[in-house]
Amino acid sequence: MRKLMWTLVSLLLLCGCNAENQYSHEYRCYFIFYASMHTGSQLLAALNAASTGVYAYVSTSVNSGVRHLYIQLNNGKGTEDLPLTTAKENQISCELGANNGVILGHTAFNGLKAYDRQCPNCLDSLGNWTNSPLTWTNNGQWVTCSRCNRSYDLSTGVITAGAKGRKMLEYQARYDGATLVVQN
Repeated sequence: MRKLMWTLVSLLLLCGCNAENQYSHEYRCYFIFYASMHTGSQLLAALNAASTGVYAYVSTSVNSGVRHLYIQLNNGKGTEDLPLTTAKENQISCELGANNGVILGHTAFNGLKAYDRQCPNCLDSLGNWTNSPLTWTNNGQWVTCSRCNRSYDLSTGVITAGAKGRKMLEYQARYDGATLVVQN
């Protein structure tokens, strides 16, 4: 009986889901967004659990000392330029993966997802060259790399068209209705 118990415990440990391995640590990602301070932002559509299939590209830059978020939804209706002007927002460093871009959105079965906007296979094959951004395809439910022609399904991050390879780089994402945290 004791041997059977140890066998079961060992199997559970081996088969257990290790969420840490699910997330990429290859490129630094740390981003906090205070949604409660930006109630009119387009990004909220991608964070809303009831809006499955709505995704947003998010990138950032500093212009004249002010950090700006650039947000583009997968509906193709332009890019929002959102200045982050509060002291609370400006105290936080912001890094968005391989080349300053993440894709955020809610999937029907997998909840909130955060992916790097760079093609992981081109990053690997081109020595971390970060000029292979993924662009919307399939009504914004997939993204495609124009360099290697792979397409990725945003609900799972796996390749849906093109050569075999790695799935999209994924980051941890949490949203409590007021604050979004994306990190690795």
